[in-house]
Amino acid sequence: MRKRTITQNPFTGRWRIVSMSAWDHEFIDEEEEGYFEFEQNDSGQFHFGYVYGQMV
Repeated sequence: MRKRTITQNPFTGRWRIVSMSAWDHEFIDEEEEGYFEFEQNDSGQFHFGYVYGQMV
């Protein structure tokens, strides 16, 4: 049986939000720097302005 090679997702890690079409930069970084964070297990979280969420 052939072994399956697991490759690392190139999007894994924390990504800073630098622009959004609906909000200006001041709102994006209101509470902390706006970001999306992708984890190895295909989950993650995001935060911009007063919006915080998890991706599962």
